[in-house]
Amino acid sequence: MNDVKYKLMNKSSSQYNTLKKSEIHMIKYANGDKDIFTKNADTQVNKKTAPIAVSGQGEELFVTKSGLSGIKVKNSYGQTLLRHEVISQMTAVPEALRLYKKGITNLSLGKAFGIVGTVSIGAGCVAWAVTNNFGWWIIGMSVGVPFIIPELILISNGNRKIESAVGIYNGHIQHYSDLSLKFGVTQSGGLGFTFNF
Repeated sequence: MNDVKYKLMNKSSSQYNTLKKSEIHMIKYANGDKDIFTKNADTQVNKKTAPIAVSGQGEELFVTKSGLSGIKVKNSYGQTLLRHEVISQMTAVPEALRLYKKGITNLSLGKAFGIVGTVSIGAGCVAWAVTNNFGWWIIGMSVGVPFIIPELILISNGNRKIESAVGIYNGHIQHYSDLSLKFGVTQSGGLGFTFNF
């Protein structure tokens, strides 16, 4: 069988959707079990190698910060996700996806400003060392520093946006994963239901 039939947990429709196994990377079930597919749909791979979940319920994401490498988004296994993997996972929550993309744009602009500023300062220092003319250092600093300041602001702003996007995404998937409706018999013999959220 080359197709997978599924029903989204957060939809009220009883209709099942169908996808080809070749279009699926991984299925994550409510109990935590996972089925992972390679290009050859009949071949299974090690479950710990899968970076993202493709299922009705998303996988929780985590943000870490580390010195020069900056902010990273990780999955529940602690694996750092690539940008396209985070985007793929966040498509289920458009608000989080928009904020994540804005954060990435800010980071990219910040890095571009940083490169220009660093090269300007470095060129001024080298010119000063070669010519022994302190004026080159002043020129390098006066050109470079105005690029470093927006770099720091953009990177800080981008990191905050990415953290917020992950928080919004996690809040959304937890909201749907925590919802449950149960029917049963009450202690007095009547019928009742409980709705957990």
